Amino acid sequence: MKKAIAFVVALSATATSFAQHEVGVKAGYNHLMTNYLTGDTDVETDGGGYHVGAYYSYSPMDNVFIGGEVLISSRRWNAFSSSTTDGSILIKDEQYSFYSNHYLDIPLSIKYGINMRKGRYGDSKYLLFYAGPTASLLMSTSGSTQTTTRIDAHSQTTVTQEEVVFQKQDLKTHFRPFQLGYNVGVSYRFGFGLTIDARYQGFAMPTIKTELGLGPADLVPIEELDREIKQGMFMISIGYSFVRD
Repeated sequence: MKKAIAFVVALSATATSFAQHEVGVKAGYNHLMTNYLTGDTDVETDGGGYHVGAYYSYSPMDNVFIGGEVLISSRRWNAFSSSTTDGSILIKDEQYSFYSNHYLDIPLSIKYGINMRKGRYGDSKYLLFYAGPTASLLMSTSGSTQTTTRIDAHSQTTVTQEEVVFQKQDLKTHFRPFQLGYNVGVSYRFGFGLTIDARYQGFAMPTIKTELGLGPADLVPIEELDREIKQGMFMISIGYSFVRD
């Protein structure tokens, strides 16, 4: 027992003496992938966004890093749906929607680094592979939808358009306020504090609440809000650590 305690104490002392800390800022681009059903059709659409924030990394032992980030991250995507009633009178409805959500993302990760070599400024260059959980808190949401109706009857055509802009109070009951997910990626840390990073961020929960009838039917006439929306993101960023010890 005494030997085990002595071993743990010695290991802790070694890890503490080796420990390295890193604090920095980062920013980059989000490539968003959205999947939802409209009618019986499975729709996939791409979107974009950005992220900006700060990170902290702690190295308890050689080539192993534990990191955390706080990011403001946006997800923007479009959705399209249409319906046609064909008969003596042809009625065609087309609906084009745009959404913009902002989240506070808190990803945690465990990283394994391959030490490439010592940099010019004394810092080691690392190729890092990592994975971990992510928590996303919905900060704000907004959207708009444009509906075009075309009516062909008796050799005459009538086209009407209506655009409705929705703010947070209109959409907040439809989007999940909290999501759990995961991140997996690779990064390269140069010897002077610069880091480039690429990751995939997935979500274990759908972006939209699955329950129907969350509000008045005429409040948000956006068809895809009544469907389960699943999303994932590729994130590319550049960061700089201003504290390294």
